[in-house]
Amino acid sequence: MIPPAGKCVWGCDSGKPFNQEHIIGKHVAKALDISFPVPMNWGDIHRSTGEIVDHGERLEDELKIVLADRVCERCNGQWMRKLDKRMLQFMWNTLRHEERVQLNAGKQQTLALWATKVGLLLALWFHDQPFDAEHLGPSFAPADNFLAVGKHMRPPERTRIWIGAIAPTVSVREFSMSASALYEIPTDAEPIPRGYYTVVQLKRLVLFVTGWELDYADYVGQGPNAEAIVRARALSRIWPMSERVVEWPPPSYLESDDLDNLVKAQPSGVQPAQS
Repeated sequence: MIPPAGKCVWGCDSGKPFNQEHIIGKHVAKALDISFPVPMNWGDIHRSTGEIVDHGERLEDELKIVLADRVCERCNGQWMRKLDKRMLQFMWNTLRHEERVQLNAGKQQTLALWATKVGLLLALWFHDQPFDAEHLGPSFAPADNFLAVGKHMRPPERTRIWIGAIAPTVSVREFSMSASALYEIPTDAEPIPRGYYTVVQLKRLVLFVTGWELDYADYVGQGPNAEAIVRARALSRIWPMSERVVEWPPPSYLESDDLDNLVKAQPSGVQPAQS
């Protein structure tokens, strides 16, 4: 189920009004010296098949990555802002100046929570479609994942997250993204969206986030294995944590074809609905 309209997606009952939620916050953009509100070009947005969308004369039109009427002022101004600041405390130098960073368990959990927040909001942004983009392919953002984050302040069960770094030889934009749905495939019915995955590129940082509905009774752990999609040692998993310390950038860099393959990722045994 998608989060219902009229309520804060994080399950907050503060009664505070909604505001415009910038998925990449102003203080994050300022710290990283990127544009704010963070713009997207039509050509940066990918179909679920991984193909770049070409809108002809509209290719250079900018979209502001903002969610309307989804997040209350209390969540936006309190835990979400604090999470951004905690992430920047140890990622600022590496995102701004490409310095290496050692991510211990606490830092991995903070970065994983931040990546989950961004991934879920982007999946929801695609679903809400603030522009005419049905042909981009379906998106899905599990409501119970938002509630789990709001309650426990950690990535939900069934969420997996990898990080990587784009090679210095590859030209990058400030920010790009893709979002796709994951499906249950009944034998005698239409595919049912049950999860999501997103690819987020922020400068040279790449985040691959995938998650499933928590109340999906037939969940069997299927999902894209990001490490099997790209060149060896180019991605490191930070959630669920598998190493006490993870270094960013990883031993190998991501090349442009690796990014394309991540966008086109398909989970074993689960096929996307044909649109």
